[in-house]
Amino acid sequence: MKIFFCLCSLLYSLLSLAQNKPFIVDLEKSNEDVSLNILFDKIEYVPLETTPECFLKPGAYYYVTDKYIVAMNTFWQTYLFDRKTGKFIRGLDREGGGPDEYRRWIVYLNGLNEKRNILYANDIDKWKGYDIETGEMVDIIKKPSINNDIITVFSPWAINSNQYIGNVSAEFCKKGYRLVVFNKQGFISKVYKKENILGADVLSGDGLLIFYNYKGKLYFSRIGFNAMTYEVGDKQILPHIIFRTGNKEIPDLQLDGIPSSAVSDQINILWVGESDRFIFFKYAKGYSAMTTYNCALDKKNKKLYIPHSKKACESHYGYTNDTDGLTSVILRGMNKNGEVYGVLDVQALSEYVKLNGERGMSERGKRLVSNLMEDDNPIVVIATPKK
Repeated sequence: MKIFFCLCSLLYSLLSLAQNKPFIVDLEKSNEDVSLNILFDKIEYVPLETTPECFLKPGAYYYVTDKYIVAMNTFWQTYLFDRKTGKFIRGLDREGGGPDEYRRWIVYLNGLNEKRNILYANDIDKWKGYDIETGEMVDIIKKPSINNDIITVFSPWAINSNQYIGNVSAEFCKKGYRLVVFNKQGFISKVYKKENILGADVLSGDGLLIFYNYKGKLYFSRIGFNAMTYEVGDKQILPHIIFRTGNKEIPDLQLDGIPSSAVSDQINILWVGESDRFIFFKYAKGYSAMTTYNCALDKKNKKLYIPHSKKACESHYGYTNDTDGLTSVILRGMNKNGEVYGVLDVQALSEYVKLNGERGMSERGKRLVSNLMEDDNPIVVIATPKK
């Protein structure tokens, strides 16, 4: 009976894989450069207001909604800007020990529920949700637990109004768990285990996942050297995008004992998003001192674009800005409307203007740089992908 069950399970897995043939992204075979005109139909620039109350650091993380831009200096110092004007509205931090405050940090991956405009913060045994329009705490999600032991889940991704999903810590991975589905009360309704993964087990330890929805399905990408993108099915976790990186097998959890020189040429997938025509992704080479590349795969003609000719700034290769003659765009994310967003590094743009003036710039580009200061906040770029 056990053999019969195993055979049936194997057959189901093979049929699922045949019906959901994954995309192959071979990073060793592309020499196609990439520009905004190749990928996008519409480009929008939003210079963020600069004041002493909202100064952003180079590694800031962003969310872009229909009306707002949320920017945060990783974990703390979170700011709200108007999407149309870039005007600073207010800070969003509520750190503290009070009932409407949080004792840890704002969630900077999967932390914003765009449909409800709620930004979540990590507390001891719960996540607290804050309405970005009012700043008030409006939601609480209890962290899931098994046998009264709270599971370490980095962030809750909303499946619907009362269901969330997240990956578990290394401690619970040892017990076979990989993903858990839970409600606001922390009750676990579904567990995905090691045997539910069809393909490489990329969830075997601590690691960050970036979830996204596309055409009614849920996907996630594991950040790290052994990265893949998976579809979360009803019963199985299926490969969706396979990155052929040429990496040596270096487990993410063993990096602390490995010299940086040993991973200097290794590829680390940082972010993945998807539209009807393109798979957008960002990767880095190296570990401590890394160079990042903002890339795209055209699903229609299978062409892979990897920038290599123009740097957006010292350690980033972005999308060449042939639309307005500005510096390259550094990819940051994708919102629920399918808009891709990134930033122009203002310091790099200022240096570019000093060397080249306004030569080759569009009228819009000239207006953007006319009053530019090196210590200004970044210019957010919002782009609509081509169909």
